Amino acid sequence: MKIFTRSVTILFIFLMSLSVVSIAFAEVLSVPLPSVEVTHDVDQNNIISFSGSGFQLLSATGEPSIPYVNYKILLPNGTIRESISVSLENVEEELITGPFDIRPVSPAATWNGEEDVLLWPEDRNLIEGRDMAVYTKDEIFPVERIYEIRAGQIRGENVIDVPIAAYRINPVQGNLYKLRAAEIVVNYESSGEALSSSGMDSITESMVKKSVINFPDGPSSLSSSAEPQVGTGYAIITTSSILNNSNQLSNFVQWKSSKGFSVQLVTESSWGGGTGNTAAERIRTWLKNNYQSRSLKYVLLLGNPDPSTGDVPMKMLWPRNNASSYTEDGYRQSPSDLYYADLTGNWDKDGDGKYGEGDHDMVTGGIDTNWEVFIGRIPYYGSISDLDSILLKIMTYENTAQDESGWRENVLLPMKPSDDNTPGYHLGEAVKNDILPAGWGYTRVYNENYGVSPEKTPCTTTNVTNSWNQSNFGAVFWWTHGWYTTASDVMDLSHVATLDNNHPAVVFQGSCMNAHPETSNNLSYSLLKNGAIASIGATRYSWYSPGQTSFSGSVTSAGMTYDFSKRIIEYEEDFGTALFLVKQGRYPSSTWWMNFTDFNLYGDPSVSLGASSSTKQYVLSGRITTEDGVLSGVTVTANGNFLTRQTYTSSTGSYSLEVPEGDYTISVSKSNYIFSPSSSSVTVDGTNVSNQDFFALPSSSTTTTTSTTTVGGGGGGGGCNASSLPPGAILLLIPLAGLLIPSSFLKK
Repeated sequence: MKIFTRSVTILFIFLMSLSVVSIAFAEVLSVPLPSVEVTHDVDQNNIISFSGSGFQLLSATGEPSIPYVNYKILLPNGTIRESISVSLENVEEELITGPFDIRPVSPAATWNGEEDVLLWPEDRNLIEGRDMAVYTKDEIFPVERIYEIRAGQIRGENVIDVPIAAYRINPVQGNLYKLRAAEIVVNYESSGEALSSSGMDSITESMVKKSVINFPDGPSSLSSSAEPQVGTGYAIITTSSILNNSNQLSNFVQWKSSKGFSVQLVTESSWGGGTGNTAAERIRTWLKNNYQSRSLKYVLLLGNPDPSTGDVPMKMLWPRNNASSYTEDGYRQSPSDLYYADLTGNWDKDGDGKYGEGDHDMVTGGIDTNWEVFIGRIPYYGSISDLDSILLKIMTYENTAQDESGWRENVLLPMKPSDDNTPGYHLGEAVKNDILPAGWGYTRVYNENYGVSPEKTPCTTTNVTNSWNQSNFGAVFWWTHGWYTTASDVMDLSHVATLDNNHPAVVFQGSCMNAHPETSNNLSYSLLKNGAIASIGATRYSWYSPGQTSFSGSVTSAGMTYDFSKRIIEYEEDFGTALFLVKQGRYPSSTWWMNFTDFNLYGDPSVSLGASSSTKQYVLSGRITTEDGVLSGVTVTANGNFLTRQTYTSSTGSYSLEVPEGDYTISVSKSNYIFSPSSSSVTVDGTNVSNQDFFALPSSSTTTTTSTTTVGGGGGGGGCNASSLPPGAILLLIPLAGLLIPSSFLKK
């Protein structure tokens, strides 16, 4: 009897356990291979080269440079990642009889200030750069068309990366095989949830749709509006010290709110505080816990970026930690904000304390190279006035009238040779010929003529700076070597100081070390202070491919520059979206992973090249007179809550500025003169405001006195002089639509 009772009990427990175990269903998803937009060309020596958009060279250094296209596929939420396998069925492959030859993949290269650094594999038999184990084998390469798949998530939605070889070759026979058509078949186990977009919020849907090839409601669209969807979350991660001392941060919050964002101003009392790695972990934890519930798409980091001591730091990553050559820390580590963009992956998968390793950590369940939010930062090294100036510049840039922003359709392309085989000008020609729309301006600064007749030669810092200052540019894309405060023969700190900050450009710096966060006057930050609306630079060594002439889809520094320019110009994406989708659209190998962590955005991630205001503008005008007549060349500045405008008086002593409605403080200055009044406050309310006049006296002829006048314009009544407000005051001039700021965060 006891035996029978025990048997029944065991059976009952077993049956009950089955009822609580989730049942996994075997599932199959078939996706037609999109048309392969990769073509080949044959030169006079029968050497094959490839062209097209979005392909990568995933073969190892020394192997044939076969083009791969990485396809992202959306899977149901209940998918068990470890169960996924992918195959190609119904394959149509065209045989192209040779004999043909394909050049080998070049090594990743950089410059350490003294010599070229080339990452040649040490375990291969290489002759003239060719892996003899592959080039002497009578076998189709690669044997498998599908490279290693990776599973990840975009804001909780499962996606897999499936890199597929668009061509293959038998290097001995010289025959080429082009993939024409196929079905991508995904086998997996899941809890039975259907593939659907119905449960996605609008931000997730937009981000997923741009990335995958099988979105349920139709093909992806790469175009994007400069204006955010109402309610789009925008988090500003900063410190209470910055909040309490900045005179522009509260205005900036109001401005972004007026643009339709739901702004979250978050100080250390919410995200936890600390410095260095402690702070980095706490910031990422806060983002992981809040990005979905607060609908965050953009994150702006305001604070010291030093990964060791900063209060809003970058995370120190180790993309080449396990490398066997060039093992000094400078070649292995990379401070990065990329860590805050992927909020679903495990960046220390192997648990060794070295986050972001390109081999041990970049596996399924480890680093997920799909992003939940887009990150930008304004570094802060102790100068509130610098921070406020940058914030005001961003507001002014976005508040420029559309008919006044045509100067942004002009591009500067300085290109300096990286080595004897890499003259660099090919990148400039690719941007000019492939990307710039008809009617856009450009200025190329190359080292030589190269048969393409650039606008200026050679490429020197003086020539680049003169070109920059002789015209207004919306974007600057360069390629050269670099260090903390210099880009070789392109730009340095003394020349940055001469740039026009009233017409700032977005700058992609294809050079090493320019964004070195431990250096307070690094070149990227210096540009953000003067001359740039946003700057993208490398925090450590960046890597290029010697002899590279094709750039689309490439993981090199030049390839990222090319595709970033394409996304902000052709697709009209904002700077944050463009940079992170450039990285998300690539399949990073461990060799090139450091470029992904290196290049970071200094600036507002939500700003776009075409960002401008359709708000009606009004003329603010006046005259500067003296005892003897008028005074030309006087700097006239109108400062408002959300913008600043600056001009100079003409030969008649007159000036005029176009501004939207609002309260402004007009200030005037010229060396060796004092003015009465010293400044003037005016309200622009639905009409032009004239007769904002000043009287000038040589400073040696009188004692300085200070006076301020307040004028109402257009029947607007008494004006408000923002500069005379008590410290910490906030002007509530617009409805705070969607603004989510605890009252304790606002300055009292």
